[in-house]
Amino acid sequence: MACLCGALAAQVNVTFQVNMQGLTISPNGVHIAGNFQSWNPATSQLTDANTDGIYEITLPVPTNSTALFKFINGNAWGAGFQESVPSACGVDDGNGGNNRTFAVGTSAVTYGPVCFGACIDCEEDVEPTYVDITFQVNMNEQIISSNGVHLVGNFQNWTANGSAMTDADLDGI
Repeated sequence: MACLCGALAAQVNVTFQVNMQGLTISPNGVHIAGNFQSWNPATSQLTDANTDGIYEITLPVPTNSTALFKFINGNAWGAGFQESVPSACGVDDGNGGNNRTFAVGTSAVTYGPVCFGACIDCEEDVEPTYVDITFQVNMNEQIISSNGVHLVGNFQNWTANGSAMTDADLDGI
């Protein structure tokens, strides 16, 4: 029993997530192959439980290890099946490509979602958050142009006469 407990303590659950939105999914499904499951492209199939295009699987991975892996659109190695991992988020796989890499600690963790073949998630553009900002400039002791004082910036396309400033309380600011 002590050996069994030691073996269980040596692994932690890692949930791997890949965003497949916009891709045609192989009839064989989406899989993961890595050093934690003998690099078999057919044994670890991800599911899209929420039907949102994000596929995931939870697998036991050795604690305090480095997981090396690739997502596969299908269940076999070959051109067009496994993702092409960018060097910015991968390590040399010894075959002219890269593997994803992830440092696994001692607690259950989620990797991703990342876009298939990319370093980051590929969700649709998120609307920026806008906030109101009050710009003030002290124009005391300055000669004011007959055109007034204007604010110019990239937030209004650098239009010189597009954002006139006012001095509502006549204090020169």
